[in-house]
Amino acid sequence: MNLRLIVAVLLVVVLVTSVSTSIDGMGGGGGKPKKPSLTVDSVTTTTIEVSWTQATPPAVDGFRAEIKIKGGGNPWIVDANLASTVFSHTYSGLTPDTTYEVQIVAHNGAGEANSQKERTTLPMAPPPAGGTGKTSSSCNNCVAPTIGIQEKTMKRMVSGGFTYNNQTVDVEYFRTPFPLVETEVGKNNTVTLKIYEDKGIQRIKHIAIAFGLEQNKPIQNSKAYIEVDIDRENLILSTSGSISNVTAFTKTVPCGAINSNCLEITFYHVFTGDASGVIGTYIWDTRLNSWQNFFNDGIDVYVEPMEIIEEDVTEIINDELIIDRFGNFKRGSDKQIEYKQSQADKAKDLFESRYGYIYNWD
Repeated sequence: MNLRLIVAVLLVVVLVTSVSTSIDGMGGGGGKPKKPSLTVDSVTTTTIEVSWTQATPPAVDGFRAEIKIKGGGNPWIVDANLASTVFSHTYSGLTPDTTYEVQIVAHNGAGEANSQKERTTLPMAPPPAGGTGKTSSSCNNCVAPTIGIQEKTMKRMVSGGFTYNNQTVDVEYFRTPFPLVETEVGKNNTVTLKIYEDKGIQRIKHIAIAFGLEQNKPIQNSKAYIEVDIDRENLILSTSGSISNVTAFTKTVPCGAINSNCLEITFYHVFTGDASGVIGTYIWDTRLNSWQNFFNDGIDVYVEPMEIIEEDVTEIINDELIIDRFGNFKRGSDKQIEYKQSQADKAKDLFESRYGYIYNWD
């Protein structure tokens, strides 16, 4: 009798242990992965080689190798998607004498976890044979894409590189004067960029456009933001902020300023709220060469009708122009004068008549 009892207890223990082991081995059963432990193994002028270890359980479905150029506002770029059995990776085609940050992201059905970030500065490229010994670069693709003027040569590569609602401009090196764009919430809008990449348009990787930028703020902190990653011929589109109904289309077109082809991308979009302010673009290629452009006076998104302030106002402007209790500008003849109020001026309560008079409500 005692022998049977002992055998039964042993069977239960074995069964419970087996079930527990099976559950612990399941990716979802143990929650999201633990953080990978990352090591930089070697560095050259254009590569970073890393390896990592991964504690389990929980099981891991795979890894992402990510990289970014050190500096505020620079985004993390997915360099490779790797299987769960891969524990090393080489980032290649990088720029000499540049500081990068790298990380590995483990993921499963329950979530993901980042390794620690490793920061590495690549050495300078050696001078060419017979050279003077001065700093030089053997980088074959160190020039950022452009929608206007190329940073390396300061030569115009693209004509009509920026168009908004059928209004086109030649883009300058960094900041481009552009007449104020006026639109409304709920209205369909179109923005088109024409992009030149010196190693071929197939090297263009990421395109972003921001609306409602504020001074000294990163471009990603705009009021409305569109970005697209180009994966071979697929467009991976994402948005944030006061914008919706976004679609994107690309085609190959002549650059205009030079005898070469550009990638033209058009974004159709609708604003859902205030996105007034400076317009910015942010474009980089497969080697992380990037450039930003900014357009003033930017955009003014009309959100709602101005409030009618029902109080008697009889102040005289320049002894000629008055504004009545309903917010209408009038002259001595009591003829109603059209007026407008821009979104930027709305915060200051500034009104401008078609005759050029400015009135501050306060």
